[in-house]
Amino acid sequence: MALLEGVEPEEALASLASVKARIYFRQMRQAGMAPAQEGLGQYYTVREVAALLGTSEKFVRGHQGQLRAVKVGRSVRIPEAGVRTFLAST
Repeated sequence: MALLEGVEPEEALASLASVKARIYFRQMRQAGMAPAQEGLGQYYTVREVAALLGTSEKFVRGHQGQLRAVKVGRSVRIPEAGVRTFLAST
C-alpha cells in the first residue's frame, strides 16, 4: 500500500482511532447527546459496559433504561454517569 508506506503501524492505528472518535462525537453532537467539551463525560458501547460489569451483552441490553442508554443511528451508547448510577442502585 503506497498510502501507508513508511508509516509505523502504531501511528496508523492512532490516526484511525482519532478519526473514528471525531466521527463518533460529531454524530453524538448532531443527535444532541455528546458532551460539549472533552472531559465532561464518556460514552461506552454495550460490549464495554458488559466487560466493566462482568456480565453479558444481553444483560446490558436488558437494562438499557436503567443505564440511560442512548441510540446513535443503529448503535447504542451508555454514558459513564448511567453506569455509575446503575452501580450505586444495585
